[in-house]
Amino acid sequence: MNVEAIKDFVLRATFQAIAAVSEDELVALGLNSKIRDRLLTGITVPDSDEVCWIWQKGFLSTGPQSRPCIWFKKKPFLAYRVLMAIVVRKHIQELPPVLHKCPGQENCKCVKLSHLKVADSWESAPGENARDRSRYKTLHGPRNGAVLHPEKLLRGLDHPRCPFKSAREIQALRARWHAEPDKWGMIAALMRRTGISKASVTAAIHEYRSIPDDPTAAIDLAVLDIRRPADRFGDLHGKSIMPEAAVELFFKLFNSSSDRAGKLRLLAFVGNRYGMAKTSLADIGHGRSRKKIAKKLDPIIAGSDAVNITDELLETLFEPLRPLRKTGGK
Repeated sequence: MNVEAIKDFVLRATFQAIAAVSEDELVALGLNSKIRDRLLTGITVPDSDEVCWIWQKGFLSTGPQSRPCIWFKKKPFLAYRVLMAIVVRKHIQELPPVLHKCPGQENCKCVKLSHLKVADSWESAPGENARDRSRYKTLHGPRNGAVLHPEKLLRGLDHPRCPFKSAREIQALRARWHAEPDKWGMIAALMRRTGISKASVTAAIHEYRSIPDDPTAAIDLAVLDIRRPADRFGDLHGKSIMPEAAVELFFKLFNSSSDRAGKLRLLAFVGNRYGMAKTSLADIGHGRSRKKIAKKLDPIIAGSDAVNITDELLETLFEPLRPLRKTGGK
């Protein structure tokens, strides 16, 4: 940096003072002479005093804009924060956010001292930044990316994360929603039916305004289970892993066998197959849970003969009874 090229005598004196700061003072600010020297070498003074001083060294990507950065021992230091920390004599980690007050528009790559201002506090910085964006009209003005390049703004079905393949799927969801008079539980039912998230279902119903309604896209509402979670049981329960047939078979085998080793073999096999804990299976076997099954099968088991539980028998009986959803078992 050529300090003598600075025409404003106040700025020139300030940078001369920055170059003369001792090593001990820089250490007290959380800096050192190498960072200070890299700061001064990265600044180029333009011919006109009215324009910004654009940083000429490295940058750090933080959001949509890159920030001037000084790297020291693999740690980034924002150049304008280093500059203001030395000017105001405050530790760089305790320094409030530094705001850009460039004339005409906010320029994050500017390191001109007269275009920088330290916020009053960390709490006031977001409000000051919001006022600057409103003043520069960077939120909704002609410099906004959505205005400059509307073709690059992907929405609706064109968005890469959109779970819908066609407008027909959205029309079917919306038709089902409007055809059901009782809206309670319809969102959850559509989630189970389609396998997509709650946000996607609600967006298809309320947000995709560009896609017209099509009543003919509706399917049979009888396939949707819209009962309350407390009213669901067996295979329809949200936490169910074992199908109801497997629960009945397990209860029969557990209570028909008098062999302790066979019961332990049954617990290990079913627990591994359906990913359930032994305590949960023991509750089913002793009738502490799934009480409706226990009440229904107890009279049948009372008059049946004892069963010898073997690995071959378990493989044969449970082979067609697959888990209701993927588990850690086999």
